[in-house]
Amino acid sequence: MKLALAKKGRDPQVLHRAHFERSITYEKMGKIASATKDLEMILVDDPANEEVLSRLNELKG
Repeated sequence: MKLALAKKGRDPQVLHRAHFERSITYEKMGKIASATKDLEMILVDDPANEEVLSRLNELKG
């Protein structure tokens, strides 16, 4: 995951998946703000992503 995010020129789908997976890791670590930030980064490029919107709603409460 860290390697996927290290290079900004990667395919957006790869970056989105890495951010999504990292948000899950952050959530398990109790870092809800960081998890939320990663999900919001995906929504910048793909605001209609239902999976991300659902996870974000779960995190927010």
